[in-house]
Amino acid sequence: MPLRLPVLTACTVGLTFGSQSFSIAQTNTSVARVEKEDQENVQTHQTAKGRVFLDLDGDRKFGGNDQPFVGVKVSNGREIVRTGDLGTYELPLTGDGFIFVIKPTGFRTAMGENQLPMFYYTHKPDGSPKLKYPGSKPTGPLPQSIDFPLYRNDEPENFRIVLFGDPQ
Repeated sequence: MPLRLPVLTACTVGLTFGSQSFSIAQTNTSVARVEKEDQENVQTHQTAKGRVFLDLDGDRKFGGNDQPFVGVKVSNGREIVRTGDLGTYELPLTGDGFIFVIKPTGFRTAMGENQLPMFYYTHKPDGSPKLKYPGSKPTGPLPQSIDFPLYRNDEPENFRIVLFGDPQ
């Protein structure tokens, strides 16, 4: 079934740049159609699901004596939800995206190679486009569960932080 989108019917827009004035007018009525072959650009809505838990046995997998972590915030970069009674969450995900945990004070996430914290999951089903320099490899379909193990960690109340940014 084609997706029908109404397009502007009658409109005039005036623009001024310095001393130059421009007028853009649109007076016809039309309907834009996204046919089946164009629907590959329409993003598929999925639901990312997972669990945040206190990893007591250190294996990064929920089970045994591990404890669900209730009330921890998880986000997709647009929405933020809190984990429920079983430490579970659900978030919408459209196309490429990220899911990340917002760690509570006194806890840390698992550490990956080079001692980098593993607080997020990158979802790029098809990977990055083919460019001069490689980007992300394809992740494939969304996993059944995106889990975040947490570990107790003593943290001082006062600390120093260094912030820097890339002006690009």
